[in-house]
Amino acid sequence: NGQRAFDAQSLNGLALKIIKGSYTPITSNCSKGTKSLIKSMLSKSPHHRPTLKEILHSPAILPRVSAVQRKVVAAGPPETWLSVAEALSEQLASLGIGTPSAGRDKSKLEQRLRRAEAKRRHEEDVLHHTIALLENCLKTPADNAFSEEVSPSPRGAPHRSVRSSLDRQPPHARPRACTDDGSGTLG
Repeated sequence: NGQRAFDAQSLNGLALKIIKGSYTPITSNCSKGTKSLIKSMLSKSPHHRPTLKEILHSPAILPRVSAVQRKVVAAGPPETWLSVAEALSEQLASLGIGTPSAGRDKSKLEQRLRRAEAKRRHEEDVLHHTIALLENCLKTPADNAFSEEVSPSPRGAPHRSVRSSLDRQPPHARPRACTDDGSGTLG
């Protein structure tokens, strides 16, 4: 029900509730198996509480173990997936759940790892390409990038304009424009 099993206003009150075994009632949203498991886990007598192995093998938990295992593995960085999956498989196998390091799971993890690595390399290549484009846009050629040119205007008066050395290059030799065209991309 999303509440703490034992709740009190003070540490002494909390200790008293735990000693008495007085916990927050379990809501009706839980299945009978889940309610029974929770009640046995909150038993005052340690001898009546289930072991970790018994909890994991209970009908309320066992069907969820593999899904949780996959989520735990996927939560880490891709380079750790294989080692984490193997460690969890070994631990669960020691508790009688699954088999240690199943080859099928290992090959799937290796495949996912290769895909993640390829994606990372692609993103890195795109980043390097973008950096190169930006550096090219910010570079000023050593041979005076900008020069002032005076040309006659149609009315006969001199007209001054500033041209970049890039403007004097043929269009096919110029680098791509370094402006945002509104699409969120440079180019």
